[in-house]
Amino acid sequence: MAELVKSDLEAVGFAVELDPQDAGAYWDKIFGGQAQLSMNQRSLWSPDPDDKVVLLQSTETTAQQETGIVSALPEYSQKMDELIIAGRSEYDSEKRIPIYTEIQEMLLAEMPYVMLAYYKKPAVITNDIQGLPIGATSNERIFVQPVWIG
Repeated sequence: MAELVKSDLEAVGFAVELDPQDAGAYWDKIFGGQAQLSMNQRSLWSPDPDDKVVLLQSTETTAQQETGIVSALPEYSQKMDELIIAGRSEYDSEKRIPIYTEIQEMLLAEMPYVMLAYYKKPAVITNDIQGLPIGATSNERIFVQPVWIG
């Protein structure tokens, strides 16, 4: 993925140097403010948009260190917190749309985080499998579940 992003950025005039690191050194460098651009991933564990934007809530390490928005953009960070909390508190899907639309607009305005892809993992289960909650099949975590064929 890094090579693809590098190629795209170079195509529009940026000079990009990739600096591969092992996991420990990578996060030390990122949290130490020694990188201008970094990559991270969010899993398929939750299909809710909150799973992606929670990274920007001021209580999260990503907002404090990785993106630095808490100290660099305090008003932005405060507004982001308000919207994230509002999105989490609203259970009506239609009412959540304008909240997450505003979050997207804020993300596009300052670009502290850029979502390169957001995809959903399909879950296909035969009718013969009984007792398996759909949540157990729709993410990448492995849970032992009591199931039966019937």
